Parts: sequence; C-alpha cells; structure tokens
Amino acid sequence: MKNYYVVKVGHRPGIYENYSDARDQIEGVSGAVWRGFNDLERAREYWLSGRKAKGPKRNIAPEYYVLSGTIFSSYKLAKSVSSGRYPLYECATYEDALYQVRMNGYSKAHKEIRQDLSYVDSDGNTVYEVYTDGACSRNGRPDAVAGYSVFFGLYVPGNTWRRLKGPVQTNQRAELSAILKAYQIIDSNNDGCHYEINTDSAYALNCILVWSKAWRRNGWINSKGQPVANRDLIQAILSWASRPACRNVTLHKVPAHEDCEGNNSADTLARRAVDPTDYVEWLEEERYRRDW
Repeated sequence: MKNYYVVKVGHRPGIYENYSDARDQIEGVSGAVWRGFNDLERAREYWLSGRKAKGPKRNIAPEYYVLSGTIFSSYKLAKSVSSGRYPLYECATYEDALYQVRMNGYSKAHKEIRQDLSYVDSDGNTVYEVYTDGACSRNGRPDAVAGYSVFFGLYVPGNTWRRLKGPVQTNQRAELSAILKAYQIIDSNNDGCHYEINTDSAYALNCILVWSKAWRRNGWINSKGQPVANRDLIQAILSWASRPACRNVTLHKVPAHEDCEGNNSADTLARRAVDPTDYVEWLEEERYRRDW
C-alpha cells in the first residue's frame, strides 16, 4: 500500500494520503489519471509535472495558477497576464503553488508581471516591504469572523489572504496571525533578502518588541497578574523571527488611516478574507488602474 496518491484527472484532482479517498475521486470518471507513491516529494513532483493549464473544463477547477513564480487565484486573470508567452501551471492547493514557486526560484518571476514594493536603505541594501493586516467582522461578539492578509506587491509570490483559524475570532489575533504568516513566508523563501514587515497595529508591535520581554521574565503573566492573551501567537512569532532565514527582517509601524499603497492593499485583502467576494475583481481593478 502506497502512502500518497496523486489524482491528476478525477472529480477533485490533488494529493491524497489514503487509497480510499483517492479512489473516490476517480470512480465514474472516464479517462481518470492517478498514481501512488511512497514518498511525498515524488508525489508532489508528479503532481506538478506536465500540469500546463488549458483552462478549467471540469466542474471543479484548480484553486491556483502559477505563472513565472507568481501565484494567481483566477485562470482568466493568469491567462491574460501570460498572453501565451509563458507556461501556466495549475495547482490544487496553495501549498502546492508555493512548492512550484520554490522550484522555479523566488527571484525568477518576470519583472513585467510582479511589482515589488521596495526601497534602498542607508547601507545600500534593497529592502522589500511587506504589509500585513487583520480584519474582524462583529469583533467582540460570539459570532465574530476574522481574517488576515500579507501583501508583498501586485503579482508578487507570497501574497496571502486567509480566514483566521480557531474558536477565538478577534482583530488582535488576526493582526498577529498576519505577522506570523509573513515571517513563515519569508523563511520559506530563504533568499537572503532584507524585508520590512509593516503593520498598523500598535498592539501587535508592542506585544512583539516591547511587552514580550517582561512577559518572558514573569512566566507570561501580565501586569494585572493574568495570563497573557494571544500568548501562542506571540511566542510563535518570536520563534520564527529568530530563524536564520529571518535575520534580515525588521518590523515597522505604519499609520492606520493614511493613504499608503501597501497598507491599503493589505487592508483590502484582509477584508476579503472575512467576506470573500471575488478576489479577481480587485486584481483586475488594480491592473487597469495602473494602465497595464
């Protein structure tokens, strides 16, 4: 019995960890294509190989499309940017899309597609700006729904917008989760570049850079003698920030309501993670606003 099964043509293509789940995806499908593997790496290589997109012809289409190191959530938009000049690959999950990006190399995305946010610091280093944000609908209520985002620039690998996991749905947890995800993406890039993570949350920044020092000394008990809220996320951020691949990462506070391209985009994505109207609409608006 194999450990992993790759369904390339079936009801829902993807990588499955047991035989019965994979078999369910091919039953009743004419021309089904699938294969078993003992090793996850080989399974992913097979899944990514020969996956040139020809357009969504099935009822269930792939979730993501990779074009020259850039991840899209819309075939229509990715195809229009590609214009047939570059290979376009389809991926069932965001993790598989990131794997494809890493295989190609972060820096190999075509410059005419990606629009990095960056500046040169006083030491002559190019610093890539990353904007994070959290949003919460009905914050403070039992039926609250939160989401977060990470924005590297238009069409830049790593842009993320997700619903917050777990039973506690608050704006503060969303803000911290966004910063944590930014560190994780930068760590996975492991490209030696300098990054500046920008947040408009004074709470999140103080948790990480100021208050955490005293909390560590006091066994994660705050000044009121109570357990520190959101300790799990704060500790996770501190742990990821100490990794070698994140040694050139700094944190920066940006004003919450000033007109800033990166922060505005992160805010839009975070809100759409909470209320996911079509993300493609926003990308297309940005594309034409910039006279592409």
